[in-house]
Amino acid sequence: MIRTNLIDDLTLVALPQWWESPWVWLAGLVALGLAIWGLRRWLRRVRPVVAPSAAPSYGPLPAADALRRLEALKARLPSVPDYELAIEASDILRGFIEGHNKLPIRFQTTREFLDAAASSPVISARQRETLARFLGFCDLGKFAQQPATVAEMTDTVDTAIQFVRSAAAKPGGAE
Repeated sequence: MIRTNLIDDLTLVALPQWWESPWVWLAGLVALGLAIWGLRRWLRRVRPVVAPSAAPSYGPLPAADALRRLEALKARLPSVPDYELAIEASDILRGFIEGHNKLPIRFQTTREFLDAAASSPVISARQRETLARFLGFCDLGKFAQQPATVAEMTDTVDTAIQFVRSAAAKPGGAE
């Protein structure tokens, strides 16, 4: 065999008869599928899926926890970016309202919640106005990323603290 004619020499080699059978190809595909299935099953058993331990709690937020978190947010206010403040303050207040008033606010838009709260006897008209201003400010910070002054951020956190205190003082949140 001459090295330069290697390709020509290999094309002259006849393929085995079993190689041309469709059953061989089918058996090969089934074997490949079983191998992939077995490997995936083995990997899932060896490496179980574990939920992160530091995942945020999405359950109801009692008034004491809400006040504690809002006071901590207020204490670190000068160093908190306005975008982060809007997200955190909104999340704290939404968690409190959901737990205290049994209203599904956590995963609703501001407009959806305010429309639902308008027909709810649990939240008074004054509280709805306060919530509309508060959530509107937070939405501007979260979605429009509108800059806010330290005074506006302080006023926002104070409004949330005042809302939690007034709502916690009255059962069910009604005034």
